[in-house]
Amino acid sequence: MNDTDKMVLELLKKVEEKKQQIGNAERPSWITNCSFGYNPDSNARISIQASRELEQLVDIHAFLTNKHTTFKQSMAALKLDQQEVSFKYLGFTYEQWMADIQTRINQLRIKSKKDELSILEARVNNLVSPEQRRDIELAKLVKEIG
Repeated sequence: MNDTDKMVLELLKKVEEKKQQIGNAERPSWITNCSFGYNPDSNARISIQASRELEQLVDIHAFLTNKHTTFKQSMAALKLDQQEVSFKYLGFTYEQWMADIQTRINQLRIKSKKDELSILEARVNNLVSPEQRRDIELAKLVKEIG
C-alpha cells in the first residue's frame, strides 16, 4: 500500500467518525427535563428540545452561567463548601443544563454538517483506487459476516 492509499484510508476513517458523531447528535440522551424558565415561580417555560433559535439558547446559557457564577461567589463569601450547599436551578445542576443546551445546539448544526460530510465523502471516494475499493468492501463483508 502506497502513501496515497494510506492517506485515503485515513480520510475515510475520519469521514466515518464524523458520521458517527452526527448519528449520536440525532439520537440525543437528555439529562434535564429541558423545560427552562427564567422565573422558577412562573409557568412560562421554554423547551430546550424544541428551540430553533441559537440566540435563545445562548441567552439561557448566559442566564445560567451568571446565576452559577454568582452562586459560587456567594458561597465563597459565606465560607460555605459544596458539601453544605450546591447550585441547582429548577432541580438540575449547572453542568446538566449546559450539556442539554450543547446537545440542542449540536442538533441544530446537523444539517449543515451532513451536507458538508456528503461532499467530503464523495471527494474521498473519488480518490479510492479499484484495488483499495475491493479491499474496503472485503473488510466490510468480513465485519458483517464474521
